[in-house]
Amino acid sequence: MLNQPYSREQLAQTSVLFERALQIDPGYPKALVGFADTLAMEVNYRWTDAPADKLQRAENAVDQVLSQFPSDAMAHFVKGEIQRAKGRNLDAAVGEYIAAIATNPSLAPAHGALGAAKIRVGRSAEAFAPLQMAIQRSPRDPLLNTWYFYVCHAHTHLAQYDEAIDWCSRSIAVKPFWIAYADLAAANALTGHEREAHAAIAELRRLRPNYIVALWLQHGSAWSDNVVFLAEFQRIADGLRKAGLPE
Repeated sequence: MLNQPYSREQLAQTSVLFERALQIDPGYPKALVGFADTLAMEVNYRWTDAPADKLQRAENAVDQVLSQFPSDAMAHFVKGEIQRAKGRNLDAAVGEYIAAIATNPSLAPAHGALGAAKIRVGRSAEAFAPLQMAIQRSPRDPLLNTWYFYVCHAHTHLAQYDEAIDWCSRSIAVKPFWIAYADLAAANALTGHEREAHAAIAELRRLRPNYIVALWLQHGSAWSDNVVFLAEFQRIADGLRKAGLPE
């Protein structure tokens, strides 16, 4: 089920299936890595009310695999996802993705996650190459809309709003993704496209009812403590306000 576009319901169901597998064989490496990946994604996408508990369980599972198989590419990728979800020491996440890619250069999700991590460490200009590599490696991937969004997000962080509008529109065309509407709204508002900005806010709040600017800023501070990232994230928040998102 992880080979599908992510949703809150899908990840919750996947977590249950991995837990059942681990009840049968508690040491099965693929189930441990898959379980850890599912928990990390729930935190990364803010689809859990217990992030600390989920990340601790994820880390315990993936560390069990890495202790036995230190060159496991998927385990290093998932370890990176856990570090990225913590929002602190993001250079460690970058290192894990690089380790995964060194072992398996064809692991498209590791390239995509490396691009996302580059944004969070305040180096958005470096995000495009790994994201494009992910897209080239797996052009029909279930995560394609997510990778398109991160290309959009990197452009938004760099105040390249026309490019951001293009890539977020591509992301949504593949599969609607709530956060893509946030960047789309901000980029349209900051380029004077008022009608399009309001329409994007309407879709954002349809997918995330009662979403407000305060939640956006809360997500930003949880995703990274990098000062460059946070300053850019604040600028996007200003765009959301201009688009009509309530405080």
